[in-house]
Amino acid sequence: MQRVNERLKDLRDQVACHPVGRVKLPRAALEAFAVAQYRDSDVWLGWFIKMMDMVQNPALKAALAHNFMDEAGAVEGVVGQGVSHMTLCLRFIRSLGLEPGNAVANGLQVSAHAEALIQLIPGMSEAEVAGWVLGTEELVPALFSLFLPKFEALGGVDTEYLTTHIQVDVGDHAIEMRKGCASVLEENPDCIDEMLSGINLAGRFTCAVPDMIRVTYAKVSSRRAAQNPRWGLSNRANALLDTQLPHSSGRGGC
Repeated sequence: MQRVNERLKDLRDQVACHPVGRVKLPRAALEAFAVAQYRDSDVWLGWFIKMMDMVQNPALKAALAHNFMDEAGAVEGVVGQGVSHMTLCLRFIRSLGLEPGNAVANGLQVSAHAEALIQLIPGMSEAEVAGWVLGTEELVPALFSLFLPKFEALGGVDTEYLTTHIQVDVGDHAIEMRKGCASVLEENPDCIDEMLSGINLAGRFTCAVPDMIRVTYAKVSSRRAAQNPRWGLSNRANALLDTQLPHSSGRGGC
């Protein structure tokens, strides 16, 4: 797993210092980000089911099932006892004054590349699926930590969807996926390149939306931002991120 861990760290560092975190974004950009997350959350559980059907390794299948149940809001294995991440995301967009109909209809500009990458899943190998899911679970908390202070600054936004992923994805979901990845590599060490390919696709997926937002909405960053890539993060976001991720090494963005 050494090569997997090294690649994940490189990508976490890149996401944590993505240029979108250093610029002031208008409300329209933040709404576009929220819509992209809603579009993603609306299909993610379905893709988990497809991936569970695709893989054969028992540990990997169990890791995917564990994460699926958590996404679905299961408590002690019972769906419906908790709040699903889909509902948290619905609350998130509604707190911004958005509704699902408009979100689905109007959100394609920013989310198109990310959604296209999701459509690659059916052609992935088992090792690529393992790397893809591990990568997304590891990288999304860094991405959401960039945007959390921007939504907090708006006031009145329900950010539980963001904070839940910052805390849970690396602290629980990625741990389970590491077990699955390790089992896949134990069965076939030669599949390491395929697993890394999946992780690299996860990196592209994670950066797709902020890349599009930067191109479409971002203003010129300030000198202060250039000097300190994490200056825009609130104390809360920094505290959450620092419990999960190493400090950025200062390497470039995605």
